[in-house]
Amino acid sequence: MNEQSFQAYYQHLTDDQLRDVLADKQDLVPEAASALDAEVQRRKLGPPEPPRWKPLPDTNRPVCSLEDFPSYRDLTAKRRFANRYAVLIAIAPLSLGLAFAKQKLENSIVFLFLSLGWAFVVAAYALSAVTRWLGFRCPQCGESFGRGAECFSCGFPRNESKNQA
Repeated sequence: MNEQSFQAYYQHLTDDQLRDVLADKQDLVPEAASALDAEVQRRKLGPPEPPRWKPLPDTNRPVCSLEDFPSYRDLTAKRRFANRYAVLIAIAPLSLGLAFAKQKLENSIVFLFLSLGWAFVVAAYALSAVTRWLGFRCPQCGESFGRGAECFSCGFPRNESKNQA
């Protein structure tokens, strides 16, 4: 097919259909891609708007935000706990272990390694809590939610207060 054939085909598509083809432009042959660009410019179409989440009006208790999901609330609580207390929980026993091992156990290397092991376990817990929170999947679209106030893919809000604003 030549570029004119593609132009004739694209002229008969609706705007939504043309946007769907535009989303897969990287898979097109060069003639089709240039014909698509020309048709998009002729119609003055912009990129498609990302879908936006809207609460369901006919439900008694609609899910208004990510915080309405118990698994997310539990994960957020673990992440906050790890952010606040991980350093204290890891460093305090380590420093006590170093002091105790030096004075009472005559430089016991076993006690020192147990204290270091404890610090690494606490650090691994804190890192896993933060990683699981960052990788949490949006219940609306199934994509990774990310760090923002709303899902990058579908606009589902993280906090109910942000949704009402």
